[in-house]
Amino acid sequence: MLKDIDRSQFIIVADHQPVGAEENAAAGVDLELSGHTHAGQIFPIGYFTEVSGGMNYGEYQEGDCRVIVSSGATGWGFPIRTQGKCEYVVVHLRGQQE
Repeated sequence: MLKDIDRSQFIIVADHQPVGAEENAAAGVDLELSGHTHAGQIFPIGYFTEVSGGMNYGEYQEGDCRVIVSSGATGWGFPIRTQGKCEYVVVHLRGQQE
């Protein structure tokens, strides 16, 4: 997937689901932006995901890769949301200080 990427550059991957975070980190990704989980959307699903050790919502660290999982701006399948908030995530990137 990332075999021809210049590893001296900051690498960002948008991955629909956060399940590939370990593989992305091993490939040299610096930042992964994911969603899919909707932060559980329907109570109590989000709690089961967190207890199982999965990346459900928020910021995580996988090796040298930072992973941000958003709950998204809407739900899926059902027109209700009893867990998690609708959101847009804004990420500010800054270059390294010399």
